[in-house]
Amino acid sequence: MAADMNTGMITDLDDVVRRATQGNGRLLWALRRWRAEMPDKLLRAALLPDHKLSDGQSLGVDTNSIAHRQLLPHLHFSLAARREDTPLAHEWRGARMRNGLRNKVVRQERNAIILTLQRSGIDALVFKGANLAYSVYPDPCCRVIGDVDVLVEEKNYDHSIEILLASGWKMADGEALPPRNYIKRSLHLTHPKFFVSLDIQDHASHHAIWPGTDRIYFDQAVVSEDPDGVTIRALRPEHSFVQVCCHGVAQNYHPPVRWATDAAWILRSAGHRFDWDVVLGAMHNSQSGPILSVTLAYLQRVLGLELPSEVTREADLVPIRPSFQTAWSYRLELPCGVRERGLAYIAQFREAVPERGLPRALSHLPAYMRNSQRTTSTLEALGSLARKALFRGADPKSPT
Repeated sequence: MAADMNTGMITDLDDVVRRATQGNGRLLWALRRWRAEMPDKLLRAALLPDHKLSDGQSLGVDTNSIAHRQLLPHLHFSLAARREDTPLAHEWRGARMRNGLRNKVVRQERNAIILTLQRSGIDALVFKGANLAYSVYPDPCCRVIGDVDVLVEEKNYDHSIEILLASGWKMADGEALPPRNYIKRSLHLTHPKFFVSLDIQDHASHHAIWPGTDRIYFDQAVVSEDPDGVTIRALRPEHSFVQVCCHGVAQNYHPPVRWATDAAWILRSAGHRFDWDVVLGAMHNSQSGPILSVTLAYLQRVLGLELPSEVTREADLVPIRPSFQTAWSYRLELPCGVRERGLAYIAQFREAVPERGLPRALSHLPAYMRNSQRTTSTLEALGSLARKALFRGADPKSPT
């Protein structure tokens, strides 16, 4: 059963979502919006080998949607494998070929980034698309990669940035080095000789950002040898599974749909070697139970993937903190009014600083405002926030 786009009902996941939100009406509304945006037909056509398109059946492809366009290479790969044809197959074939060529370049540049860090003694893990495209998908052309995501340990974060800046990388326009007292730090870097950009982070997830959370990822990392002879360390499949599920349903105002294809191919590529006990451990370690209960239900009920019932039951039983309920709902929805945008900004600020008491946390507010608005002046940051509040989130001075 698909979502009713007019009413926002989620009949196929309603029972799971209600348990996950635990009576929080705002979060329930946000998840209903998320559910209505998931392109079920498109994902089924891309992922299910026995899913045949009936004559004239529409996949509901929205060419104005970035998320939909990112699935087109995978869709053409799957339809070609099944020897199916559609009026738009030629256009989709072009998207697949362009992405395949691009990912060959991305792979070389990813390796160069990792070598730069490894030569300086930095343990760096590749995760998300820059790892999954080459390790779990049937062909790298199937996965569109936005940038190279690299995870480094908290203690090595500043040194990693110094190494990269010394090797020619630059902070992207408007970026500033996150203050050391931030719980989660992420920096977007570009290089004049590189096609791809780099996102270097000290935590894999936004909601699991207490010190030491990511240590297990380094202790249990998967090591592989790239065809170019570069040693690549990455999150193990079970940890990647938890990360992509959380990224797809808890960290974006408009969630990407690629999390579903990532999760499906992680499971398929690992096969019987996939350890669900590790998933449960990571779920408890990152307090991701409510998120996983929703994503597992989508994978099982909508995409038809076979999942252990004991895992889905245990995910359902994990309680959710009220503070996380608020942050989760803000990350899923796009607040409409000035007051709601203000509340969303405050919630994100409280997530980002280590002090839990409000008086001490407020001492970090000027630095947080400058960093979040990519300015060096607190006054400029205030102006940017005011413009975004008045213009529904779009800064009129920013290019579109």
